[in-house]
Amino acid sequence: GNPLTTTHYAFIAQILNFWQAICVTSLIISYLSRPIESWKEVVLYLLAWAEWPAMIMYAVPLLIRRLTVRNSIGAEVDYAVISQVSLEAKESLLRYYIRLVQLLTFTHRAAESGESWAIDQGEAGEATKAWKQVEAHAAWKRGLRRFDSLPNFHRQGIWHLFESWDINNDGTVMVDEIAKNLQVLTASGSGCCSIFKNPRLMAESLVRLVDHDGTRQLSWDKCRAAVALAISNRPPQELREDIHTFFEIIDEDGDGRITVFE
Repeated sequence: GNPLTTTHYAFIAQILNFWQAICVTSLIISYLSRPIESWKEVVLYLLAWAEWPAMIMYAVPLLIRRLTVRNSIGAEVDYAVISQVSLEAKESLLRYYIRLVQLLTFTHRAAESGESWAIDQGEAGEATKAWKQVEAHAAWKRGLRRFDSLPNFHRQGIWHLFESWDINNDGTVMVDEIAKNLQVLTASGSGCCSIFKNPRLMAESLVRLVDHDGTRQLSWDKCRAAVALAISNRPPQELREDIHTFFEIIDEDGDGRITVFE
Protein backbone atom coordinates (compact mmCIF):
# COMPACT_ATOMS: atom_id res chain seq x y z
CA GLY A 1 0.00 0.00 0.00
CA ASN A 2 0.96 3.64 -0.42
CA PRO A 3 2.17 5.12 2.92
CA LEU A 4 1.40 8.72 1.88
CA THR A 5 -1.68 10.26 3.44
CA THR A 6 -3.93 13.01 2.13
CA THR A 7 -2.01 15.55 4.21
CA HIS A 8 1.25 14.43 2.62
CA TYR A 9 -0.15 14.78 -0.90
CA ALA A 10 -1.50 18.25 -0.14
CA PHE A 11 1.87 19.34 1.25
CA ILE A 12 3.69 18.00 -1.84
CA ALA A 13 1.28 19.88 -4.10
CA GLN A 14 1.95 23.12 -2.23
CA ILE A 15 5.73 22.64 -2.48
CA LEU A 16 5.53 21.91 -6.21
CA ASN A 17 3.35 24.94 -6.85
CA PHE A 18 5.73 27.16 -4.90
CA TRP A 19 8.76 25.73 -6.72
CA GLN A 20 7.03 26.18 -10.09
CA ALA A 21 6.26 29.81 -9.34
CA ILE A 22 9.89 30.48 -8.37
CA CYS A 23 11.21 28.77 -11.53
CA VAL A 24 8.94 30.69 -13.90
CA THR A 25 9.69 33.99 -12.19
CA SER A 26 13.43 33.29 -12.32
CA LEU A 27 13.29 32.47 -16.03
CA ILE A 28 11.42 35.66 -16.89
CA ILE A 29 13.69 37.87 -14.79
CA SER A 30 16.79 36.15 -16.19
CA TYR A 31 15.70 36.77 -19.78
CA LEU A 32 14.83 40.41 -19.15
CA SER A 33 17.98 41.19 -17.21
CA ARG A 34 20.47 39.35 -19.40
CA PRO A 35 19.62 38.31 -22.99
CA ILE A 36 20.62 34.86 -24.23
CA GLU A 37 23.92 34.98 -26.13
CA SER A 38 24.84 31.37 -27.11
CA TRP A 39 23.23 28.18 -28.28
CA LYS A 40 24.21 26.52 -25.04
CA GLU A 41 22.23 29.09 -23.08
CA VAL A 42 19.30 28.66 -25.47
CA VAL A 43 19.24 24.89 -24.87
CA LEU A 44 19.45 25.28 -21.10
CA TYR A 45 16.78 27.97 -21.18
CA LEU A 46 14.40 25.77 -23.18
CA LEU A 47 15.06 22.78 -20.91
CA ALA A 48 14.20 24.91 -17.90
CA TRP A 49 10.90 25.83 -19.53
CA ALA A 50 10.26 22.15 -20.50
CA GLU A 51 9.44 21.20 -16.92
CA TRP A 52 6.39 23.46 -17.10
CA PRO A 53 4.34 21.21 -19.47
CA ALA A 54 5.60 18.15 -17.56
CA MET A 55 4.16 19.63 -14.38
CA ILE A 56 0.89 20.68 -16.03
CA MET A 57 0.32 17.46 -17.97
CA TYR A 58 1.57 14.83 -15.48
CA ALA A 59 2.56 15.79 -11.95
CA VAL A 60 -0.29 18.16 -11.07
CA PRO A 61 -3.11 15.99 -12.54
CA LEU A 62 -1.69 12.95 -10.72
CA LEU A 63 -1.71 14.76 -7.39
CA ILE A 64 -5.19 16.14 -8.01
CA ARG A 65 -6.56 12.68 -8.84
CA ARG A 66 -5.10 11.14 -5.71
CA LEU A 67 -6.28 13.98 -3.51
CA THR A 68 -9.76 13.81 -5.03
CA VAL A 69 -10.04 10.04 -4.55
CA ARG A 70 -8.76 10.20 -0.99
CA ASN A 71 -11.03 13.10 -0.06
CA SER A 72 -14.01 11.33 -1.66
CA ILE A 73 -13.32 8.17 0.32
CA GLY A 74 -12.88 10.18 3.49
CA ALA A 75 -16.17 11.99 2.89
CA GLU A 76 -18.01 8.70 2.33
CA VAL A 77 -16.72 6.96 5.46
CA ASP A 78 -19.62 5.88 7.65
CA TYR A 79 -18.16 5.46 11.11
CA ALA A 80 -21.44 4.12 12.44
CA VAL A 81 -21.32 1.24 9.94
CA ILE A 82 -17.67 0.57 10.75
CA SER A 83 -18.49 0.48 14.45
CA GLN A 84 -21.44 -1.83 13.82
CA VAL A 85 -19.37 -4.26 11.72
CA SER A 86 -16.62 -4.27 14.35
CA LEU A 87 -19.15 -4.96 17.10
CA GLU A 88 -20.75 -7.80 15.12
CA ALA A 89 -17.33 -9.37 14.51
CA LYS A 90 -16.54 -9.27 18.23
CA GLU A 91 -19.95 -10.72 19.10
CA SER A 92 -19.42 -13.52 16.59
CA LEU A 93 -16.04 -14.35 18.12
CA LEU A 94 -17.50 -14.38 21.63
CA ARG A 95 -20.35 -16.64 20.53
CA TYR A 96 -17.83 -19.02 18.97
CA TYR A 97 -15.91 -19.44 22.23
CA ILE A 98 -19.09 -19.65 24.29
CA ARG A 99 -20.23 -22.53 22.06
CA LEU A 100 -16.92 -24.28 22.64
CA VAL A 101 -17.41 -23.88 26.39
CA GLN A 102 -20.96 -25.23 26.10
CA LEU A 103 -19.73 -28.27 24.20
CA LEU A 104 -17.14 -29.01 26.85
CA THR A 105 -19.41 -28.46 29.83
CA PHE A 106 -22.14 -30.51 28.15
CA THR A 107 -19.72 -33.42 27.74
CA HIS A 108 -18.36 -32.98 31.27
CA ARG A 109 -21.83 -33.08 32.84
CA ALA A 110 -22.70 -36.18 30.81
CA ALA A 111 -19.54 -37.90 32.02
CA GLU A 112 -20.30 -36.99 35.63
CA SER A 113 -23.81 -38.37 35.32
CA GLY A 114 -22.46 -41.63 33.87
CA GLU A 115 -23.84 -41.37 30.34
CA SER A 116 -22.10 -44.06 28.31
CA TRP A 117 -21.31 -41.85 25.29
CA ALA A 118 -19.26 -39.53 27.52
CA ILE A 119 -17.23 -42.26 29.23
CA ASP A 120 -13.71 -43.01 28.00
CA GLN A 121 -14.15 -46.29 26.12
CA GLY A 122 -10.57 -46.85 24.95
CA GLU A 123 -9.30 -47.47 21.46
CA ALA A 124 -11.62 -50.39 20.79
CA GLY A 125 -14.67 -48.65 22.24
CA GLU A 126 -15.07 -51.24 24.96
CA ALA A 127 -16.72 -50.36 28.24
CA THR A 128 -19.26 -51.76 30.65
CA LYS A 129 -21.86 -49.49 29.12
CA ALA A 130 -20.94 -49.27 25.44
CA TRP A 131 -22.66 -46.55 23.46
CA LYS A 132 -24.31 -48.36 20.57
CA GLN A 133 -24.90 -47.07 17.06
CA VAL A 134 -28.66 -47.37 17.56
CA GLU A 135 -28.39 -44.93 20.46
CA ALA A 136 -26.10 -42.66 18.40
CA HIS A 137 -28.64 -42.69 15.56
CA ALA A 138 -31.42 -41.68 17.95
CA ALA A 139 -29.26 -38.89 19.42
CA TRP A 140 -28.35 -37.73 15.90
CA LYS A 141 -32.00 -37.52 14.86
CA ARG A 142 -32.89 -35.72 18.08
CA GLY A 143 -30.09 -33.26 17.50
CA LEU A 144 -31.23 -32.54 13.93
CA ARG A 145 -34.73 -31.75 15.18
CA ARG A 146 -33.31 -29.38 17.78
CA PHE A 147 -31.11 -27.73 15.17
CA ASP A 148 -34.11 -27.07 12.93
CA SER A 149 -35.89 -25.39 15.85
CA LEU A 150 -33.00 -23.02 16.61
CA PRO A 151 -33.12 -19.35 15.53
CA ASN A 152 -31.38 -18.57 12.26
CA PHE A 153 -28.41 -16.79 13.87
CA HIS A 154 -27.72 -19.89 16.00
CA ARG A 155 -27.81 -22.12 12.91
CA GLN A 156 -25.42 -19.78 11.10
CA GLY A 157 -23.13 -19.79 14.12
CA ILE A 158 -23.00 -23.59 14.15
CA TRP A 159 -22.16 -23.57 10.44
CA HIS A 160 -19.28 -21.13 11.08
CA LEU A 161 -18.12 -23.42 13.88
CA PHE A 162 -18.04 -26.39 11.50
CA GLU A 163 -16.23 -24.30 8.87
CA SER A 164 -13.51 -23.37 11.35
CA TRP A 165 -13.06 -27.03 12.30
CA ASP A 166 -13.03 -28.33 8.72
CA ILE A 167 -9.55 -27.01 7.92
CA ASN A 168 -9.19 -29.33 4.91
CA ASN A 169 -12.53 -28.20 3.50
CA ASP A 170 -13.47 -31.82 2.75
CA GLY A 171 -16.80 -31.82 4.57
CA THR A 172 -15.61 -33.97 7.47
CA VAL A 173 -13.93 -33.19 10.78
CA MET A 174 -11.62 -35.64 12.51
CA VAL A 175 -11.28 -36.00 16.28
CA ASP A 176 -7.81 -34.42 16.18
CA GLU A 177 -9.17 -31.32 14.42
CA ILE A 178 -11.85 -30.88 17.06
CA ALA A 179 -9.35 -31.43 19.86
CA LYS A 180 -7.04 -28.75 18.46
CA ASN A 181 -9.85 -26.20 18.56
CA LEU A 182 -10.85 -27.22 22.07
CA GLN A 183 -7.19 -26.96 23.08
CA VAL A 184 -7.54 -23.17 22.76
CA LEU A 185 -9.67 -23.21 25.89
CA THR A 186 -7.31 -25.45 27.83
CA ALA A 187 -4.42 -23.10 27.00
CA SER A 188 -6.36 -20.06 28.17
CA GLY A 189 -7.69 -18.96 31.48
CA SER A 190 -6.40 -18.92 35.01
CA GLY A 191 -6.10 -22.69 35.27
CA CYS A 192 -9.16 -23.13 37.47
CA CYS A 193 -11.21 -24.89 34.80
CA SER A 194 -10.19 -28.47 35.45
CA ILE A 195 -12.84 -29.90 33.12
CA PHE A 196 -10.68 -28.88 30.11
CA LYS A 197 -7.63 -30.97 30.99
CA ASN A 198 -8.10 -33.53 28.20
CA PRO A 199 -9.70 -31.99 25.10
CA ARG A 200 -9.12 -35.12 23.01
CA LEU A 201 -11.34 -37.22 25.28
CA MET A 202 -13.96 -34.51 25.08
CA ALA A 203 -13.73 -34.49 21.28
CA GLU A 204 -14.01 -38.30 21.12
CA SER A 205 -17.10 -38.19 23.32
CA LEU A 206 -18.80 -35.55 21.16
CA VAL A 207 -18.18 -37.58 18.02
CA ARG A 208 -19.37 -40.78 19.74
CA LEU A 209 -22.63 -39.14 20.76
CA VAL A 210 -23.87 -38.79 17.15
CA ASP A 211 -21.63 -41.26 15.31
CA HIS A 212 -24.53 -43.25 13.85
CA ASP A 213 -22.45 -44.55 10.93
CA GLY A 214 -19.36 -45.56 12.93
CA THR A 215 -16.89 -43.39 10.98
CA ARG A 216 -15.51 -41.71 14.14
CA GLN A 217 -15.63 -38.30 12.44
CA LEU A 218 -18.12 -35.48 12.10
CA SER A 219 -19.95 -34.61 8.93
CA TRP A 220 -22.00 -31.41 8.76
CA ASP A 221 -25.17 -33.31 9.72
CA LYS A 222 -23.52 -34.94 12.73
CA CYS A 223 -21.82 -31.71 13.79
CA ARG A 224 -24.98 -29.63 13.78
CA ALA A 225 -26.80 -32.37 15.68
CA ALA A 226 -24.11 -32.59 18.36
CA VAL A 227 -23.85 -28.82 18.82
CA ALA A 228 -27.63 -28.41 18.89
CA LEU A 229 -27.86 -31.02 21.64
CA ALA A 230 -25.19 -29.16 23.61
CA ILE A 231 -26.59 -25.64 23.37
CA SER A 232 -30.37 -26.01 23.12
CA ASN A 233 -32.94 -26.65 25.86
CA ARG A 234 -30.37 -26.20 28.62
CA PRO A 235 -31.61 -25.34 32.13
CA PRO A 236 -30.99 -21.71 33.18
CA GLN A 237 -28.63 -22.85 35.93
CA GLU A 238 -26.40 -24.64 33.40
CA LEU A 239 -26.32 -21.52 31.20
CA ARG A 240 -25.20 -19.44 34.18
CA GLU A 241 -22.51 -21.98 34.97
CA ASP A 242 -21.32 -21.92 31.35
CA ILE A 243 -21.07 -18.13 31.39
CA HIS A 244 -19.16 -18.28 34.68
CA THR A 245 -16.78 -20.86 33.19
CA PHE A 246 -16.29 -18.69 30.13
CA PHE A 247 -15.49 -15.73 32.40
CA GLU A 248 -12.88 -17.81 34.22
CA ILE A 249 -11.23 -18.70 30.92
CA ILE A 250 -10.96 -15.08 29.80
CA ASP A 251 -9.80 -13.90 33.23
CA GLU A 252 -6.20 -15.01 32.69
CA ASP A 253 -4.78 -13.54 35.91
CA GLY A 254 -7.69 -14.70 38.05
CA ASP A 255 -8.35 -11.31 39.63
CA GLY A 256 -12.09 -11.37 38.92
CA ARG A 257 -11.88 -8.63 36.30
CA ILE A 258 -11.53 -8.77 32.53
CA THR A 259 -9.40 -6.24 30.69
CA VAL A 260 -9.43 -5.36 26.98
CA PHE A 261 -6.13 -7.19 26.50
CA GLU A 262 -7.51 -10.37 28.06
